[in-house]
Amino acid sequence: MPVTGFTFTKIQADRKGGKVTKELDIKPNITIKNVEEDKEQSQGEDKVLKVDFLLDVNYEPDVAAIIIGASVSYTDKAKIIDDVLKKQNEDKKVDDKIINETLGIFQINAHIKVLELTRQMSVPPHIRLPLMQLKKELDLNEIRKEKPKEEPKPSS
Repeated sequence: MPVTGFTFTKIQADRKGGKVTKELDIKPNITIKNVEEDKEQSQGEDKVLKVDFLLDVNYEPDVAAIIIGASVSYTDKAKIIDDVLKKQNEDKKVDDKIINETLGIFQINAHIKVLELTRQMSVPPHIRLPLMQLKKELDLNEIRKEKPKEEPKPSS
């Protein structure tokens, strides 16, 4: 079953006194803080598993620190959630399928929030953003010309 909820639990951004230089070292780190049943949200045959994540991004030396915490809710049949919790208690491991689904949702939302904060704090983004580059200089006159339409080729 799907991810059914997402909630930010912590948003903290500190701009320190250090200067942004070419030697700036950006260290993002994601941690799973907790996995537990959310008994308040569980209903009937379905149970809800709440996974708490933390993303901390440190800009070193002593430039900035950003911390984003969030809870992601995952709903499934009671038996499946019970099996996941039992395995977690015995092996100290969380089901890969559930982590992959919840982590994906967390990453999308947390990275967007960090990008917003980096802009406001005047520090570089913590992830590499795709940039488009032209291979040659654009000729605006060439772009404005309407290209002749090709005749459709007869099919054999």
